[in-house]
Amino acid sequence: MEPAPTAPTEVTISPASTPRAPESPSPNATTEAAVTIPAPPLRVSTPSTTQITSSSASFWTVSVPLSTFTVTTRTTASPEPTTCTTPAPLSTSSTGFATTLTPPSWMSTPSTTEVTTAAPPPWVTPTQPSTPTVVTGTTTTPEPRPLMQTSNPTSATVATTPEMTERTASAPLTTASVSSLHDLPASAVLYIQRLEERIADLERALRMNCSRKKTAPAYVMRGGEAVVGDPSTSASLTLNASLYQTAWSKSSNGREFVLKLMPLILPQDVMAQSNFFGGTVFNGKGWIQKFSLKDYPPFKAIIYQASLEFPQCFTMQEDQQKLREALNGSPQKRKRKVPVDKAKEHRPRGRPPLESVHPSLPNTIAAIVEENGFEAHRRRQSTTGSCGLTLSSLRERVLQAEPELAETNPNLSMTALRRRLKAPNIKFNASSRYKGYVSAKVPHKRNNRRAENKNSHYYSARVRYCMEAASMLGNEAMVMSVDNKNKVKVGSTTLAVDRRLAIRRIFPTDDVPDYMDHDFPNPGYLLTPSGYMEMTHDDAAEMMKDEHGREHYKFPTPSAITVTIRGPTNKCNIESHVNDMLPLIRKRVAEGTKFLVVVSDGGPDFNPNHLVNQVYLSRLFQESGLEGMIVTTYCPGHSALNPIEHFWAPLTNALVGVYLPDFLPGESRPPCKQSGLTQQERCEKEKKVFDNAMAELAHYWKDVTFSSVKPQIKTIPCGEEQHAMWNDYNLVHNALSGPMYKLKERPEVKAELDYLSLHMDRRIGMLIFSKCEDHCHFCLGSTDAKLSTVLKDFPSPQPSPTTEGHFCTFIEAMSQQVRHDVDKDMPLVMEKNFGKCSICANFMFTSTKNKQDHKRLFHGTSN
Repeated sequence: MEPAPTAPTEVTISPASTPRAPESPSPNATTEAAVTIPAPPLRVSTPSTTQITSSSASFWTVSVPLSTFTVTTRTTASPEPTTCTTPAPLSTSSTGFATTLTPPSWMSTPSTTEVTTAAPPPWVTPTQPSTPTVVTGTTTTPEPRPLMQTSNPTSATVATTPEMTERTASAPLTTASVSSLHDLPASAVLYIQRLEERIADLERALRMNCSRKKTAPAYVMRGGEAVVGDPSTSASLTLNASLYQTAWSKSSNGREFVLKLMPLILPQDVMAQSNFFGGTVFNGKGWIQKFSLKDYPPFKAIIYQASLEFPQCFTMQEDQQKLREALNGSPQKRKRKVPVDKAKEHRPRGRPPLESVHPSLPNTIAAIVEENGFEAHRRRQSTTGSCGLTLSSLRERVLQAEPELAETNPNLSMTALRRRLKAPNIKFNASSRYKGYVSAKVPHKRNNRRAENKNSHYYSARVRYCMEAASMLGNEAMVMSVDNKNKVKVGSTTLAVDRRLAIRRIFPTDDVPDYMDHDFPNPGYLLTPSGYMEMTHDDAAEMMKDEHGREHYKFPTPSAITVTIRGPTNKCNIESHVNDMLPLIRKRVAEGTKFLVVVSDGGPDFNPNHLVNQVYLSRLFQESGLEGMIVTTYCPGHSALNPIEHFWAPLTNALVGVYLPDFLPGESRPPCKQSGLTQQERCEKEKKVFDNAMAELAHYWKDVTFSSVKPQIKTIPCGEEQHAMWNDYNLVHNALSGPMYKLKERPEVKAELDYLSLHMDRRIGMLIFSKCEDHCHFCLGSTDAKLSTVLKDFPSPQPSPTTEGHFCTFIEAMSQQVRHDVDKDMPLVMEKNFGKCSICANFMFTSTKNKQDHKRLFHGTSN
């Protein structure tokens, strides 16, 4: 059943209490407007729209049942519609909602406002739909008033004649009849608060559009000048048109325009003795009297002109307050510049610098510092000073060397001396305080210095040749960098690594490393890690250029790392190393590797000049199935260049703060400090201690990465070395280092020397193993032609004819038709030239003793 119609409802429509712009319609203008707002259905699927057409703007309060509004405004000045959403409710009742529709108040041209109703909020209980509500009425436009005046808004009573539904029949839906928000659910209150925030955002957006300036200046010309103020009154002023145009173009709102016109129109003394309200003010020195600008006719003319250029720029109280604050702060009230004495203006303040009073001070400090430098300390005689200086000692020596400074400034501060030196870190802001007269500061610790060796350049160039040869052969070649790490200590009161290493890992603040004040190492409780880094290259050899534009092959990169840990009961020598390397190389040979380059540090375990090492390396070449192998080293004292050396740093950092236990579970003392044990019992206990320590060490290292490669950690249990491939190091060593009869007692060792004379090219610090041309039973099968070309006459570095101070690149050396003599340009060979064997032809001597031993052991002669 349809609900019965209701009586007309009186609704009060109040226009806004906002001053009109000067171009608004004439006072007391009357406009009629009809507003029809359809009530939403029970479930709204399509919004409904009603247009409101009016020729003026005002603020309306309209009662609407359960709806929200989308207000779209179009004006003749702006064809693009300005759309804003005025959500309801601002207040509620049990029958509906009341809201305020705010058409843009700056419009003086006819506008069309579309009111779109949307679905009710979800927390409102749906009721029977109502019939549309029609609101008709008359608004009265208020009379334009000056900025500083206020008035009460006019109002009109409008009769409404809707046929209301049961939902609105109980009471007129006006703002006064709305119940308190406390009666609503919490979700409803939150919904209303969010809607009010959106309305505030809309008002700010409308305010920005209100203060938009016109496209062209709106001044009137009089006598060739621009008129500022109302031209019909005598209070108007005139101003140069170009100055007016400049002030207008540089202003983005009315406040800026007023502040730019004031210094052009008002006298300087008026600006200095006035503010907006006037009265007594305190200027920092005393109380002074100010007169008010708001009653000053020229200022009123400026305000009038700003309202013309920026319509309704001061209608909001916020804009008026900003203008008052700008006038009271008055950045335009600049004082006249008083001529300043240039000599007095640039005169430095405070005490004069020390170097201006004592010009010799920087040179004195520099001389004292240089006398105590690091190299000076190494060269010093008994009369030379210490190694480095402290600030206190530097101050004492400066005062002794500068008697006048000691008289005038006996309490010379150490800060004054420090500021004459270089800044510790130029990235800090405090570095600007340092004068830098003396090039001296507290340096960072460095350990990059190496023993000087004139052969280092040659050794490095030769290692580069070997690495580039492996890159040239692609996946058929591999580089293996080998070396031993510093021994790791085992002890419950001794750190595994040096205590002076910096802590670079994160610890909880209540559980940080706390070392023993002294280390108490157990003699011989040391673990020896050996590293084997496998470096490979892709199929296609990549090229690069150096700083001189010469082409090189890129070095291979790490692909696998193996670390083998041994205890003190297992010997670590060339025999143990080839036992570790053999399974790794065989695995690569099965995958297609034919050529191997071994880069070592030249220590006793891998020195290619030692005959015992040569025998074991030849065994490795025979048993691995390789077609070619080169063993080379960097110059003695330059082992830091070995690639495996860079891998030791992350392993060492992983052990910072670590104590490896030196006793068995259930005991509190290491076996070496337990009394009552026999030698056999002590050895058995120590083997278990070392095995446990190696297992724990492998646990610390298992997650360390280097170049995105995780190492494979292997431990050799104590006493199990005898099961390796070779276990006759002492026999070989005694046969080769003892008298000749011992070698004769070991014919198998003599046969290995014969093998070396046919398959090894021995150079100083380098060994080249290749298959012989006689195709002995060790050299069955064909050899790769490209590899054979490389190994047959491997080039030696020679000076570059185009780049002074450098050797030829590997590509340049390989392209030469006639190869250079072996090691001809090595400084050691050029200086001593021990020559090479006339029988072997590929064996260079390193010393006179080496020459005698070779003839005795290889050829059975003594001369």
